[in-house]
Amino acid sequence: MKEKLLKLNSVEYRYDTRSVKGVSNLSFEVQQGECLGLIGPSGSGKSTTLKLIASIITPQKGNIEFLKDHTLCYVPQMTELNNDKTVLEILTEELSHIESAEKKENQARSTLDLLNITNEIHSKISEISGGQKQRVIIAKAMVLNPTVILLDEPFGHLDEKLRFTLMNELFSLFKENNITTIWVTHETKEALAFSDRIAVLNHGSLIQIDSSMKVYERPNSLFTAQFIGRTNIISTKAIKIEDSHIYTKLFSRDIQIPKPSEDFKLKEHMDLIVLIKPEIISIAQEGRFKAKIEKQIYQGDCFLTQIKIANEIKIWTYSPSDKRFTIGQKVAFNINLNKVHCLNEL
Repeated sequence: MKEKLLKLNSVEYRYDTRSVKGVSNLSFEVQQGECLGLIGPSGSGKSTTLKLIASIITPQKGNIEFLKDHTLCYVPQMTELNNDKTVLEILTEELSHIESAEKKENQARSTLDLLNITNEIHSKISEISGGQKQRVIIAKAMVLNPTVILLDEPFGHLDEKLRFTLMNELFSLFKENNITTIWVTHETKEALAFSDRIAVLNHGSLIQIDSSMKVYERPNSLFTAQFIGRTNIISTKAIKIEDSHIYTKLFSRDIQIPKPSEDFKLKEHMDLIVLIKPEIISIAQEGRFKAKIEKQIYQGDCFLTQIKIANEIKIWTYSPSDKRFTIGQKVAFNINLNKVHCLNEL
């Protein structure tokens, strides 16, 4: 069991009393060495949360507690580097507390070695690539040997391939060095890929905080379900509720789906929202359900395929890139009902 490092207790910060911008009643904990991703729409409070943790701004209500000694570094959304300075000069500027020039250079070299940019140590910022500049920005933070690093969308301006390569290296490095990482991203797929847990924010409130897999597969609200990935959302009614299962009707068929939790509040004949991820739907010759092909969108490794059921409901699934259907073609499909999730909100 990892030790708790940080607690936010009912934290509130509003930029304007007439505005919803900021955060309200924000409470969660962060463990030593974990990577927590903050996601949500623009203006949901992600960057504000980072600035509060970094003590750049102070909570108007509530408090933030660090439960262990720590060294914290904050990497803002945009960091400008002086093009006329060398990589070494940029890093040694952060080490003003060290008197020896030799020790400064040794520490800078050690940090650059971790980030695979030692060869650029004497290059001017104007002479290195965008990806290398981003490594220098991270090196500026890591040269101080932080135990906590806060990242506010620092990779957003890089192209997709370079961004993934850099994040894959950096998050592995943070994990190897037991650095607690809290980061903001607008790319939900990246949040799922690199975060141990994800905090979903909306209008300054914490909607859900859980493991990446649970936030994706078992969202606690319609908002999270719609925000994280692509989800087919079907309204129906509960027919029968048992200890671990709910019986309902889906596409004119009686089905049984897992009950989300023991304390899931639902009565017979109440409204029910069924959440079906496209990847748990498979077009099959002997499928239980019937539909027609409505649309196919080529994705490279697959088709994003929309099918229409007889009652005019349209849902999305994936089909292999070598399997092209004709629009209007009749098909059958199956659903992995054990993977279906449901909510009792409308």
